[in-house]
Amino acid sequence: MGAAKSAPRREEHGLVLDSPSWSTWLSTSGLSIWALRAAFRAAHPAGCALVAQSDAVTGAQPAARGAPGGLTTLLVTEPAVFVAIEQALGGAAGLAKPSKGNGHLAHALTGVNGADWARQRIVLTARVLPVALGGGRPLALAEGAMDEALAALEVLFARSPPGARVQLDLKAVLEPACARWIVALVLGGALGGATRSRAADAAADGSSGGASGDAGGRAAEDGDAVGARLRCEAQARLQPAADALLAFWAALRARGAARNAARTTLAPLRAHTRDALACARRARRDACAQLQPSGAEGAGASAAALCAGGGAIVEAMAAVVIAREHASAASAAPCLSAEECEANCISFLTAGFETALSLAVWTLLQLGDGRRARLRRAVRMEAAAISACGELARAQIALLAQIKAHATTGCALPAELSAPAPLPDAPLPDHLPDAPPSPARPRDGGCACPPACGTPLLVRCLLRSLLVCPPVLNLPRTYPAQHAASVRDADGGGYAARAWERTSDWLRDSAPGAAERGASAREHAHRSSLRADVLCCNGVEIGWPAAGWEPLDAHTRRVCSFGLGERSCPAGTAALVASWTFCRRLLAIYDLAEPTDAAGPASKAYLAPTLCTLGAQHVVLTRAPV
Repeated sequence: MGAAKSAPRREEHGLVLDSPSWSTWLSTSGLSIWALRAAFRAAHPAGCALVAQSDAVTGAQPAARGAPGGLTTLLVTEPAVFVAIEQALGGAAGLAKPSKGNGHLAHALTGVNGADWARQRIVLTARVLPVALGGGRPLALAEGAMDEALAALEVLFARSPPGARVQLDLKAVLEPACARWIVALVLGGALGGATRSRAADAAADGSSGGASGDAGGRAAEDGDAVGARLRCEAQARLQPAADALLAFWAALRARGAARNAARTTLAPLRAHTRDALACARRARRDACAQLQPSGAEGAGASAAALCAGGGAIVEAMAAVVIAREHASAASAAPCLSAEECEANCISFLTAGFETALSLAVWTLLQLGDGRRARLRRAVRMEAAAISACGELARAQIALLAQIKAHATTGCALPAELSAPAPLPDAPLPDHLPDAPPSPARPRDGGCACPPACGTPLLVRCLLRSLLVCPPVLNLPRTYPAQHAASVRDADGGGYAARAWERTSDWLRDSAPGAAERGASAREHAHRSSLRADVLCCNGVEIGWPAAGWEPLDAHTRRVCSFGLGERSCPAGTAALVASWTFCRRLLAIYDLAEPTDAAGPASKAYLAPTLCTLGAQHVVLTRAPV
């Protein structure tokens, strides 16, 4: 799995190909994942090249289940080129994704095209996600999920002598927390709902005055007791679904014959999803009926009012469905079918879990590198400071949202994240003061931030992991050949134009009976669909893993880690907030006592299709609160 050499230009069926084929990009593993991208960027600074669909092109490839079958791929690595292509096609309507057949995501937003995609996108981004992800829910649920993980670590360390160093699998710590978080976010309940962390309260809603004196203390104690009980109930209710997600994900991302278990393990996850959707619909119908409105217009108004309430994604979907049932034919808004609700829930479960887990694991492993001990200590101090400074928490969450927004539009990063940022000049203390296991309530006044807090260190660390180890490295796209002239001019007649000319000539000349049919061969080429896939290259692949993960370095490249344009990930900010929370809470209490092997996980990486690593990721932790 060593570094791959730059592939030479080769010729197949009279077509000069400038890069390894698309199948090669998908099947590569280990350090070659990054080496191929580094070589590609060095050879194609314009940001695109022409590749074959497979290593052995033998004429027209049949389309799978009616999907458009492009023979070659215009491989794009420069976000500006891709954004120009999308704009030239009139938006996402002209840019599709290859069909997923009858897979579990075939009816989800990520698997549909055309009018179905446009309808689902409107419903999800305008009516479902703003409700389900609003009010600080992703942060609150991540705090609650991490409470469970830290409680388990406390039990482990309580059995060890003071100052003990405990070796454990980082994945085993974070995977259950990620699963509990995303299941609560999508299917319902709140793992920390009634007693959501005070950091979440301050970051999402701002601090507010509370009870004082003995009465206030008793109220806080009562609230803690109630919150503990509610967390136990939520855990008991949602843990089976979290276990089903972990089993399905393990089978789905397995290699070889073990992946055949994915279909079997999908059934329990689907059952939990259907139960949650059914319960949400019943609850919304009952609530709507209890309002006892008069007339159809009153029923529609009541159903619409229910849509404004918060809750899990399934609850927001149920509200949309109920509102549609009570709306008149003339005022009926776009909606989702039952199978679309189910498919999108499973899509959110798997994508949210994978993204949050991947970013947290890569970030913690890189911070554990012996070369970054001073940076890690500064990050740990910042993590503790966030518990004492609500303004700092809100500022960092706002930056996470900016990362997502800038990534999907191909825009430059804000200055706080792109300019070089040195560590604070003030020396860090040799001993970090003890603190209670639970973070203190953030204070808006008199922020007691350490010197490092002038730079959003943890956010920059997550950004660097997002750049070097993006969860999804390959984004397949197709577009109709009749729009090729628009794509040809998308980058000002540059490389995309030359790639299209070669592609169209090859399609025309390779059509069956081209010499005899002449004009019909041109028509065949005109009807074909072409590929314009995105290869996630963020300009930091060269030298990885020995170099490349430097959070304080300047970075002027565009981020391409959540997809681009209108078909980008609609909920990436929630995953960023969750991974930020997992890292912050862990580092505020525990330190990575021994250097981690930064190259080890990279050498075991593979695409399935998200970026995964084989085996456990062992780290040595010591309890050292800051």
